Amino acid sequence: MDNKDNYGLIALICGIAGLFTGWIFVGIVLGIVAVVMAIQSRKAIGDNTYATIGLIAGIISIVYGLPTAICHCMCTCAVSSIACMF
Repeated sequence: MDNKDNYGLIALICGIAGLFTGWIFVGIVLGIVAVVMAIQSRKAIGDNTYATIGLIAGIISIVYGLPTAICHCMCTCAVSSIACMF
């Protein structure tokens, strides 16, 4: 593995971790990191497998994480507003 490929490997690891933590806010952050690192890797050395898989996994974790985070926020607000009534 080349030193230039570290961004691709970081993108892959963050993308996969983002898939497993997509239901909490950490997954969104990991997905964003994966996408940024994958783009940097593809700019530095061109097409590479790690960067491509990291990019795909990062996009999926962002797309999966955003609606989940919005739903969590809405449910939390609803529960807290109900609790304030009593």
